Amino acid sequence: MTERPAPILKKQHIVVVLLVLIIGALMIDLNTRLGNLSKLRQQESELQTQVSVLKATDQFMATEVAFATSEAAVDEWARRLGHYYRPGDIPIIPLAPNESTPERVQLATPQPQVSSNWEVWQALFFGK
Repeated sequence: MTERPAPILKKQHIVVVLLVLIIGALMIDLNTRLGNLSKLRQQESELQTQVSVLKATDQFMATEVAFATSEAAVDEWARRLGHYYRPGDIPIIPLAPNESTPERVQLATPQPQVSSNWEVWQALFFGK
């Protein structure tokens, strides 16, 4: 009777190798998912900051619109920029006094210094 040679790979070995490959693939997938999670959390943080800034801007603009459509805004514009006043108000208009006349200050006109030709040539050559 002849004995069969023992197989090099047993079923148990094949199962163990397949389990190791499956676990390796799962670890790679987990690592990829954790990397994506980190990026998404960072983006979420940035977007939350932008949302809070936009909410504050929206609230400020709503306040500005509410003021602009109020009677107080119309009254402020009329008094400051429109130069209107209400009945009973006493407008004050500053006037310049009639008696004061600014004095004219006359400055002496400088007269050019007349030099002879030889003085000009001497200054040119000798620097005086």
